[in-house]
Amino acid sequence: MKTLAMNEICDNQLDGGIEGFVAHVNASLRGRTASEIVAWACDTFGPSIVLSSSFGVQSAVMLHLVTKQMPNVPVVWIDTGYLFPETYEFAQELRGKFQLNLQIYQSVLSPAHMEALYGKLWEQGTVDAHRLYGQLRKVEPMERALKQLNAKALLVGLRAEQTSHRKNLDIVHVHNGRLKICPILHWTAQDVDKYMEKHNLPYHPLKAKGYESIGDVHSSRPIAPNELVRITRFHGIAQECGLHMNWTDPVHEIEPLDISTIVIYSKPDCRYCIQAKEILQQKNLEFKEYIVDQDISTGQICERIGQVVHTVPQIFMYGEYIGGCTELKKYLA
Repeated sequence: MKTLAMNEICDNQLDGGIEGFVAHVNASLRGRTASEIVAWACDTFGPSIVLSSSFGVQSAVMLHLVTKQMPNVPVVWIDTGYLFPETYEFAQELRGKFQLNLQIYQSVLSPAHMEALYGKLWEQGTVDAHRLYGQLRKVEPMERALKQLNAKALLVGLRAEQTSHRKNLDIVHVHNGRLKICPILHWTAQDVDKYMEKHNLPYHPLKAKGYESIGDVHSSRPIAPNELVRITRFHGIAQECGLHMNWTDPVHEIEPLDISTIVIYSKPDCRYCIQAKEILQQKNLEFKEYIVDQDISTGQICERIGQVVHTVPQIFMYGEYIGGCTELKKYLA
């Protein structure tokens, strides 16, 4: 598989310039094994790649997959200060087993300091409180870690079947200006178990007590019969903690989708956006344009479309969602 040079990676901007790169990479990786995807990532990014781990139920899989190809890869662990004692013990076990280059990051606010300012956010039962907790204890430390480690790409163990958000991800996608790479995105729980058994890898000790997804003590519980795994997290308020979603978007009211015309969400310096507008102008089709991060946030676009998207333009034709520039060409052909 061809290794792409670092200068082919667009710097810290979600715009049309990276759309082609991401599409090319995902096409190249389609059908590849997890090991091959990891090999590509390590060869392409070298010292600029980082692996994140929560030391959860099946974290040994990604640690094994990656460290056997890049033994000294930085492994970022976000310690919220509210983890189970068993998680700290498990992390220590895996640190020794794989000789991990472990980088531990925490919030700038201690648990006591946060609770003094905001109370016990997990007890408030609102989405806003959940997001604030995630931002303070997980997202900010992770972003700080990745900046300090000069990370251009992040390897993660996300799987499509875990949440509705992850189901819509690509193996390689843009998140907060970096590439996020998901080698086991299309693995099932059975695939994970087979890999664990084949390589004699340990599960988190709380799995034996009925836990299938493990985070903070106050927001994780054992799974009940016929229950979805992610329901056991965050008291059912949300499926994600914020590490894999963009919760830093500005929040403001947006006008309803105009179904009487063509609507295009774009960025000024995006060549695919410019191309899409030129196509519409050549066909004498009127359209409304909204600037991403000015008129509308990426999160609001995702909500409007009903799935996660990471690129621009995003186009609606008279209320019908079309997609990007490529889809527009097909639609008008």
